[in-house]
Amino acid sequence: MTLATHIAMQILRTPNTRRTVGESAEWSASIFAQIELGRRLEAGEFSPDERKLAEEAIKQLEDGTLRVGPAEDARVGIALTAFAEILEHLLGSWTWLVVLLSQPRFITTDQPVIMLGEPEPGSAATNVGVATALEIWFPLDPRRGLVLSREKRVVSPLLGLGDAHVRPINVRLALESARWIFYRPDTDPLRGLQVPTDPPKWFSRTIGYRDHPNGQVGELIQTGVERPRMPNERLLSGQLLRPFRKLNTG
Repeated sequence: MTLATHIAMQILRTPNTRRTVGESAEWSASIFAQIELGRRLEAGEFSPDERKLAEEAIKQLEDGTLRVGPAEDARVGIALTAFAEILEHLLGSWTWLVVLLSQPRFITTDQPVIMLGEPEPGSAATNVGVATALEIWFPLDPRRGLVLSREKRVVSPLLGLGDAHVRPINVRLALESARWIFYRPDTDPLRGLQVPTDPPKWFSRTIGYRDHPNGQVGELIQTGVERPRMPNERLLSGQLLRPFRKLNTG
């Protein structure tokens, strides 16, 4: 319970999490603002001057030049509302492992927990979370890592993991960092790595429409976090992971 609580807080406290929940809240609040302004316009609740401002606001909300959402400090609270759900998943059916390296090769970052998984066949999934992850990695120091695995046959401690496996873990950690990467000054774990310049982005994308019996048309939206793609990611068992699809959200 103590370790699961710590990992849950490490997931929720990060700049990327605050950015993600903030952008998601902005997206939904902006849509609700459009709906409410449109309703009040149709009901004739505005004076002529107010009506002009409301129409302009709706236009800006539609094209994204105006956003409605929580203040920066409120985003921390929004992120923490997911704590109980994340903790429940972390306390689920996992094998808890310690990976012990012979040399100090692990890095860590301001996003110190990473999740490995793959999309369900035929699904529109674009990311992996605590409910769908196959492995969760949390480096403890340059030589030790804590791993939650769905695999029941792996025995802890796992000794002597090779560079071919450690390096992709370091790459994933670096790719999902926001600003900071940390490593021992007498090591060179980032040699040859492309340090990220842009963190993972939250996105929304229209994927279709649905007609309702009352004549209204509902828009079907796909949302999520598009994380950087990486080839040849594999689990401790050696299983290669299928890559998540890359969306054109621009």
